[in-house]
Amino acid sequence: MDAALGGVAPGLRAHFAYRRFAEPEVRVLLLEPRYHVAAECERALWALGHRVASVPVPTDGHASGDWLKAVLLAGAKLRPDFVLCINHLGFDSRGVLAGLLDSLEVPTAAWYVDSPEFILMGTGANATPHAALFLWERRLAGEMCALGFQEPVWLPLAADSLRPPPGAAPVERPLAFVGDSMAGPVREWRDRVPAGLRSGSERAAKALADDRSTPRARLLDLCGAAGECPGVRACALAYATLLATSLYRSRVLAALPREDLHLFGDAGWSTVLPGAPWHGSADYALQTPRIYAASAVNLNATSLQMPTAVNQRVFDVPAAGGFLLTDDQPDLRELFPGTGEVATYSSPDEARDRAAWYRAHPGERLRVTEAARARISAAHTYRHRLAALVEEMRRRYAVRPGAAAMPAPP
Repeated sequence: MDAALGGVAPGLRAHFAYRRFAEPEVRVLLLEPRYHVAAECERALWALGHRVASVPVPTDGHASGDWLKAVLLAGAKLRPDFVLCINHLGFDSRGVLAGLLDSLEVPTAAWYVDSPEFILMGTGANATPHAALFLWERRLAGEMCALGFQEPVWLPLAADSLRPPPGAAPVERPLAFVGDSMAGPVREWRDRVPAGLRSGSERAAKALADDRSTPRARLLDLCGAAGECPGVRACALAYATLLATSLYRSRVLAALPREDLHLFGDAGWSTVLPGAPWHGSADYALQTPRIYAASAVNLNATSLQMPTAVNQRVFDVPAAGGFLLTDDQPDLRELFPGTGEVATYSSPDEARDRAAWYRAHPGERLRVTEAARARISAAHTYRHRLAALVEEMRRRYAVRPGAAAMPAPP
């Protein structure tokens, strides 16, 4: 480790010998992937009065020597209180970057907004004493602790900002769903599963599509992967989970009047639900807010990688002034505790019936949307999430042995 550090820049350790969290303003080095959450985190940190410098994550995800040098040299210049990453993007499976940052005593905050099981693939190489894990799905905390991560923190998703409500803007379509059919990811992960485990993984997918609370141990048994190595287990679970999500979404959306349901997403929808109007993919930042605002009812069918959590649509649709009908996730009532802040369904038939009722009652749609927007504004923007993340990092890493002897950054 010392040899690696010495090869980056002479005296690099001296550049990191400063007291962390010495000021109310924190300095954050953001490892920035091409992922919308990263840009929203950066905007939120600036809005909170913090300082951010970013290093773009290589598009191929390969942690080369040049990438490691870029991260460390940017850190030496900024002297960050911590490094922030999304889904550990930019980190390598061998833990080289994590080990370098740990050796320099630079804390890292990794916010997972996708399943860490399918990203880490059963390895705890990035679990170091200076690594804090933030999870959008609280039920994954136990698995992450087993990999060596200490005290994972539940940090749900959020809305970037509240856009002006559409007011009297005309409704362009009765029903809309914006999301992936999962056809592509299902094919990709199927190819990564050993042939002998594929039929078992497909049985697990059917069980999970029927009951999203199916225990992980039961899914592994159905996959036939319980005795396999961590990487094989993760591939089998990922294939089963993505296939289950595809089955589940198809069931929900197939219960709706097909000619009224407008689909925005990958080309898989044209074969999964033939006959439903398919409009292709939508740009997340520019197009989806307009789609949400101009649809009478926006449907949501949460990915089955999320046993309890809520996804981005729960926040984005009301933030854009649109009405959302979502499946009834356990976290929903905690995040939206007020009466009438969300509209939910618990089965495909109920989704069909409730969608029809809300289509016929525009005043109720508006009331629910306004209540949800008020809750999001008060508690669920990225400024709220990043403020919580910064305070947790301060709580963990502001006081360390020897820290008082280090000067604060200039």
